[in-house]
Amino acid sequence: MTATGRENIPNLSRTPSGKMGPLVSVVIPTYRRLRLLQRAVASVFAQTYTHWELIISDDEAEGGEVWAYLQELARRDDRVRPVRNSGEHGQVGNTNYGLLQARGEWIKLLHDDDVLKPSCLEDLLQIVANRPGVATVTCGVERYERGRRVSSSLRSGWPLLELIPQEHIWRTMYLVENTGGALPSQKFLHRRVIEAGALMEQPDGLRWMVDSWFNVRLATCGDLLIYRKPLVEWHQGEHATETSLTSRSEQERELDRFKDMLWEVMSDRAGLPMPHVMKDVVLIQRAVVRGRAGDVRHAWRLLRQVREHSAFWQFMLWSLHHMTRGRLARAHRVRLNPTQQFEVQSMNSPRLASIRVKTDVPRRIAVLYSRLSGYTAACLRILKEQYGMKILVVRVPPAREAPFATRHFDWIDALHDRNRYSTEALWELVAGFAPDVVFMSGWLDSGYLRVARRLRRQGVRVIAGSDTQWTGSLRQQVGRLIAPWHLHSAIDVLWVAGERQRQLAYRLGFRGPRCWSGYYACDWDRFADVYRRAGAARPRAFLYVGRYVPVKGLDVLVEAYRRYREQVDDPWPLICVGAGEQEVLLQGVEGIENRGFVQPDDLPGQMAEAAAFILPSRREPWGVVVQEAAAAGLPLICSDVCGAAVHLLQDGFNGYLFESGDAAHLADCMVRLAEASPAVREAMSARSHQLSAQYTPQRWADTLVHGVQAWSQ
Repeated sequence: MTATGRENIPNLSRTPSGKMGPLVSVVIPTYRRLRLLQRAVASVFAQTYTHWELIISDDEAEGGEVWAYLQELARRDDRVRPVRNSGEHGQVGNTNYGLLQARGEWIKLLHDDDVLKPSCLEDLLQIVANRPGVATVTCGVERYERGRRVSSSLRSGWPLLELIPQEHIWRTMYLVENTGGALPSQKFLHRRVIEAGALMEQPDGLRWMVDSWFNVRLATCGDLLIYRKPLVEWHQGEHATETSLTSRSEQERELDRFKDMLWEVMSDRAGLPMPHVMKDVVLIQRAVVRGRAGDVRHAWRLLRQVREHSAFWQFMLWSLHHMTRGRLARAHRVRLNPTQQFEVQSMNSPRLASIRVKTDVPRRIAVLYSRLSGYTAACLRILKEQYGMKILVVRVPPAREAPFATRHFDWIDALHDRNRYSTEALWELVAGFAPDVVFMSGWLDSGYLRVARRLRRQGVRVIAGSDTQWTGSLRQQVGRLIAPWHLHSAIDVLWVAGERQRQLAYRLGFRGPRCWSGYYACDWDRFADVYRRAGAARPRAFLYVGRYVPVKGLDVLVEAYRRYREQVDDPWPLICVGAGEQEVLLQGVEGIENRGFVQPDDLPGQMAEAAAFILPSRREPWGVVVQEAAAAGLPLICSDVCGAAVHLLQDGFNGYLFESGDAAHLADCMVRLAEASPAVREAMSARSHQLSAQYTPQRWADTLVHGVQAWSQ
């Protein structure tokens, strides 16, 4: 064995980490392609589902470096079962030999030059659960040429999951109505397929299309499930394949031969065009392709070969089928929801009346965030603990004025800093995680947006959070014009904080089910506990929590506090919690206590030491701290630019609003609140707490999960 071969043996334990479900047999036929085989094997070891066996059928007559590699691989992990096929049998014979060794309930074929996505087995097992009529699954594929991704089988608007009943599979293939592809690496087979003897064959006249003929044989065993999410990488261009070794004329002759063979095996041909008509349809299809490529002369020669005028009608029907994303189909299909489980009660058509739905939840979420905070972590934690979701987070590192401790996020499955990843590296990270849904904040990050756009094309739902208010600025007006191309291509749902943000969402074209509310929620239970314990005896003090920066209006607060002290005999102290460049404004001011930055765990304790909360911001899109203070039962004093105040502060009911930047108005509000009777302040406290219950981490998580489910139906 070469040194390179040893270096590419995965360093894993000998046994699986635990049985998660049925045994899956991954079958790889191989012949003298060690480097490619190592890549394919590595993709199997990278699977999120670990209860598999790996069968590698070596077709080399005498054991070489491939066989030595396989023996060492089997020694390191007993899930690997290499087998020697005595002699050289080609793709068909070697594939069949590997299939016959399989012990699993389900069998995943994989060519040695292709690659499985990390969640491939887990996703496939999920969609076949409770679908006993399914014999074969065809998954989506990404095509790579010389290591570069060039296309994906998933097209926007096509159903992510479709079932073609057994009796309609051949009809669908004959009409070329998109059965999801013929590549063996796309196939996931139930073991009854092998038990029924539905193996690969190489009939006379077929070399390139033996994969398609294999699909014809598979159709004798049960229903076909098409899952268009790309779970396999198909690599071409770096090595010879049956496709590359077959000329265009040979491929055309094989296609004609395949149509004749398929016509012969079909017993129900009602309404189908004759094979010679379908051959003319193929000529028209080729002519269209040549015309688009600019070769008009060649296209015209092909059209002149068409003999049957009805072929143009058949071509139009085929075109309408594809233009309507499969909705105009002459063969029966059932569009399914991948986030649901369907139990088929009958093997006979029609199937629609026998489908029972059980709603399932997304299992993996990728979070592309700006600066992650404690309250966001509290919301994500509900997804993990109550919904069992796996979470990947990419975040902008904490700012100096808000240095959140890492302990608040160490429970996250995977946490990465944005500044360590280029856009392409970010794509590889997130795509490798294989999320079911993407939650994106900081969507002005072009890298985030590009990754979201690529994932959405693959059927992944993308939810983007927004706390931006509509101002009518030139930038927002331009954004409004380009949103249909720039945003809608990447985002399914805009999740807004409140009504001021909804106005922006509407102008960007996100309305109805594409616009959710309640994007922010504090760690409500922790702050609500402050209210429950405080009672009526609260320390008489004002509290400010926020960054010490100009936009927060700290200078306005300091000036207002000076004026307040001049107007009352027994002034309350002002407690300031935060950090930032304007900290110097607090120094030497009588009555102000600067406590600096505190971690989220300590903030409820700060709320317990005050009787009112002030947020004097000059610009505040939302302000989660307002909800935290309200949950703790503090009467509120907020500037009128604060987005959260629209929902959490009613002037004179649970606090007071003042005009942003007006220190005199703020001082007057402080006087009114401090001089109010204890009974009035206690009533305001109860009202603040009541209003805060609109937004909780539980409601946040429920909104996301149920919203994704509803959107997918």
